[in-house]
Amino acid sequence: MSRKSETLVYYDGQMLSDPNFGVVFHANNTVTFKISRRTTFEVLNQLVCKKAPHGQGRQLQSIKYRLPTSLEPLTYSVFHVGDDGDVLMMLETHSQYSYGGLIELLATFSEGEAGCSNQVPNWGRTNFDFDLNAQSPTAGLR
Repeated sequence: MSRKSETLVYYDGQMLSDPNFGVVFHANNTVTFKISRRTTFEVLNQLVCKKAPHGQGRQLQSIKYRLPTSLEPLTYSVFHVGDDGDVLMMLETHSQYSYGGLIELLATFSEGEAGCSNQVPNWGRTNFDFDLNAQSPTAGLR
């Protein structure tokens, strides 16, 4: 049986930089739903389109994941989700480093053709840094 992860989607919002936490998402509009470890990009795209009441004549332009990049202190960066491999990486990272928290996504809609397509444009990747010297919270446990 596949374990499902609670997903929080911010839409019609913005991505902010916080000195303590790195990237934070902010929006007045949010929706939640659950996704399984077998979720594909197409399914994620359809869920975002279906759950976020984005209005007539708007197109899903991008999906961004709030990616944990350091554990001590806990900080985040952004990862653009644009294909099945990106969804898999997001789910793998979440299962290792979330400690039961939400998957946080920022969905951006643009004016254009009505409805959502099954393809979100891949506008490129954002560079992010990992703290390779961070100690695992489970280090030394036996």
